[in-house]
Amino acid sequence: MPTEKINGVHIYFELLGKGGDTLVLVHGSWGDHNNWGLVAGELSKTFRVLTYDRRGHSQSERPPGQGTVSEDVKDLIALTEHLGIAPAHIVGNSFGAAIVLKTAAARPDIFKTLIVHEPPLFGILKDNEAAQKALEMVNARVGAVLNLLNKNQCLRQQNYLWRLSAWVRAVGKNYRTPSGIHLSIMPQPGMTKCRTLKVYKLTWTHYQYLRSPHY
Repeated sequence: MPTEKINGVHIYFELLGKGGDTLVLVHGSWGDHNNWGLVAGELSKTFRVLTYDRRGHSQSERPPGQGTVSEDVKDLIALTEHLGIAPAHIVGNSFGAAIVLKTAAARPDIFKTLIVHEPPLFGILKDNEAAQKALEMVNARVGAVLNLLNKNQCLRQQNYLWRLSAWVRAVGKNYRTPSGIHLSIMPQPGMTKCRTLKVYKLTWTHYQYLRSPHY
């Protein structure tokens, strides 16, 4: 499937199905269009399904430097316009859901419907009294990890590492982190916690990024 220049970067995308409305699926971070692989084929029986690798992910171009939500929003708008598929049903998962929501605010005209799943928009809950207990738990967990990282210690708690190990097993190739750093990792039987720490620090930087004033 093609890789074409969209909004100044080369974006890889796939189109499945030949009839019906267009359904655009926007993946979260640390993944790519393959995240939708288990459902895209079935959905293509009813919709024309578009999946793509966001900039900095998998087969799309990885520009140097810090990526922004604004770039992802502009990419999504430009891709729908380039393919002439708007208005479309647009679905986002995780960080992709945040992108879709911001895109809807900027360009509601390209949407036929909107579906979001688990957008990490913690900031919108800061004044919600019912959500404070959950937010305190999230902040405590993030704070504990950042405290260890600031002390340059190894992380020994397995519950801090499970998300990274799953990501490493799934990736096994280069991905651009939100800090613009390229990683090329395959899990090794002797990989130590300290070696893992350097990578996981970037993951928690990503969580800080999601919880930043960008949202």
